[in-house]
Amino acid sequence: LGKLFSSLKEFFLEATIIEKIWNFIIEFFNSILSELGVDLAAFMNLLIDNQEKVIGLLRSEIGNLFSINRKLA
Repeated sequence: LGKLFSSLKEFFLEATIIEKIWNFIIEFFNSILSELGVDLAAFMNLLIDNQEKVIGLLRSEIGNLFSINRKLA
């Protein structure tokens, strides 16, 4: 039962993180990039074309956040 709870907790935490990242990307685009005339489709294509680099950066930053939170707890 504990392992099931742990798996479910990770699943929901991951979904929450993905939602927050997606919301950040959309907000970033709407508040800054669209004002600079950047096309949403072009921006998304760049994200997709560079997904390995983007995912690596996100993993690194998320790891840093979790590390900081553990130290503060």
